[in-house]
Amino acid sequence: MLNIPGVTQSVANRPAFRFAQASSFQGRTATLAQRQGDQVSFTANVSRPPRFAGSDEQNKEKILDILKTQKLAVISTSGPASPTPESALVAFVEDDQLRLYFQTGKHTRKAENLQANPHVSFVIGLKQEDMVTVQYEGKAEQIQAPEEIEACKQRFRAKDSPATDEYLDHPTAIFFKVTPTWIGCSDYSGEVPDVIEIKRF
Repeated sequence: MLNIPGVTQSVANRPAFRFAQASSFQGRTATLAQRQGDQVSFTANVSRPPRFAGSDEQNKEKILDILKTQKLAVISTSGPASPTPESALVAFVEDDQLRLYFQTGKHTRKAENLQANPHVSFVIGLKQEDMVTVQYEGKAEQIQAPEEIEACKQRFRAKDSPATDEYLDHPTAIFFKVTPTWIGCSDYSGEVPDVIEIKRF
């Protein structure tokens, strides 16, 4: 169980083992312990409540700085046939307006979902040791113009993305641009956690 103020997450179906480790994250104490069975427990004890930081422009700069350090995100979409969200791991790149770009195959579920329902969400920040996550909601549109597709590919190459030319140049590859409608960020990397919410773009 991951216990952080406002966040709870279970990690199940892992091999059973026992260990305990305490480590310091810039004045914040975290304890990692293995319980009996198949659950890993991680508890971050934060001595101070979160602060709600900065102006919109300052927060946008911070979000952009985080996005530049990340290459993967979990994307969630849903289609017309079912309200059930469908999630997948994707490589992404960003621009200075906090728009996201990703590539997928035209026959994938997310591609089919987005043709019918362009609303999408992401979770970015998958490394436990970073203690920073971005939650992102937006509206996706498929990129059609050849020059925009090529510019998108160049963004991936410049970022040294795991989406290599094998994927970018695949005959079934299509590209999407996502314009944000809401972005949140929870940063527990410092002594005092920062919580950011951006609604205006």
